[in-house]
Parts: sequence; C-alpha cells; structure tokens
Amino acid sequence: MKCGIKPNYIGWTYEWYKDSVKLQSSDRHTVNGNTLTIRRVKPDEGSYECKGHINGRSVSTEPASVSLTVKDLQPKPELRSDSAGAALTGNTVTLTCNTTLTTGWDFYWYKNTLDSEIKTTETNSYSMKIDSVSDGGQYWCRAGRGEPVYYTQNSDELTLSVTVSPKAVVTVRPDKHVFRGETVTLRS
Repeated sequence: MKCGIKPNYIGWTYEWYKDSVKLQSSDRHTVNGNTLTIRRVKPDEGSYECKGHINGRSVSTEPASVSLTVKDLQPKPELRSDSAGAALTGNTVTLTCNTTLTTGWDFYWYKNTLDSEIKTTETNSYSMKIDSVSDGGQYWCRAGRGEPVYYTQNSDELTLSVTVSPKAVVTVRPDKHVFRGETVTLRS
C-alpha cells in the first residue's frame, strides 16, 4: 500500500497502523517511507491507516484508511465459448473468462499448453477470427494483477472444435437448359 499526501513536500515522515495499532517492520510487514508491504498475507481482515508528519513541525494529516479483506483461496475463473458445438471457419468466436473479480485485472489466454500464452486482454473476453481448422484446440484463461503479477488459478480446459464451413452447391432440375413455361427446381 502506498500513502500519498498532497502537497508532496520533502520531509514527510509516515506511520502505518493496522486496527489502530502502530506497525513496525517485521517478517510480515515492511514499513519504508510512504509504502507498506505485506508478505505472506493471511486470511484476515483489517483497517489500515497512514499518518504523515512534517519533520520539525507538529503538523499531522488526517489518517487515510483502507479496509483490506483477504480471502483464503485463489479464485478460479470459468472459461466459456459463444459457439454452440463446432466453430466454423470464417466465423468469429468469443471466449469469456468469467470471474467474481472486480476491476483492475488483466486476463491471460493460453492455447494447447499452459506455457503458451497467446494473448493478454484488459477485459474478460477474447474474440478471434477462425481462419482454419488449426485454430481449434484446448484453451485456458486466468486473471492477474500487480507487479509482480498475482494470478488466479487457471480455468478448466475448454476444447474448441473447428469445422470447415460447408460450401453451398446449387443444382437445377431438370437441367441448365429449360424452355419457357417449364417448372424449374433449385436445390442446394
């Protein structure tokens, strides 16, 4: 967490509090100026506050507070495709990585192996034009945020089957040469 105080004068010092108890640097918390780093986050909740002081003066800001909720498990997204059955070449397929996450996440897309990232998007959907049968395969997604990136679990595998679009063939009966007044049947 970072504490930003305006105006940004040189000489601010900062204090960090969790649930009104002053935090010191420890094996779990690093207090470094206006930045608080929490390692090995545990599944608990807390209210974190930052207070700033100007050296040599008795000026203090109002505490800025943020609530942090830590969940036990990484969320697992669900991957879906808008194509019912096999996708056809020439069409566009949209994959959606459904999660319960709020904004601020990027979405990572994989094909055939979890080592082969094919795309990163800022939204939970990925649209692709199906050019050939080779666009079929196994797909996965996951979400991530931060630096270094914190990832969700991988979605379950989704198999996308691609079929070549059939070409329409029109036949004329009785044949191509007809006489005025005859009945012609066109079939595809």
